[in-house]
Amino acid sequence: MALSSTGLKNIHEKIQPMMETNETLLRTELGTINDGSEITTAQLLRLQYLIARYTVTATTFANIIKEMSDSLKGVASKIG
Repeated sequence: MALSSTGLKNIHEKIQPMMETNETLLRTELGTINDGSEITTAQLLRLQYLIARYTVTATTFANIIKEMSDSLKGVASKIG
């Protein structure tokens, strides 16, 4: 996925739909697992995959924000 601009708003607009989709899929999968019933291996693997997918997306977004923050701090310290 290429970003035409690296501003925070543009990054958020690209990541937000992915986070919402991942969250919806995760909630749907959790809803299919009944309380007290046996859980199949397939359900556990799918749940593990969805959690990993959500985590990777969130971690990537957090790293982008941290790098931008560090860059802005560096610029601000050179100005001041």
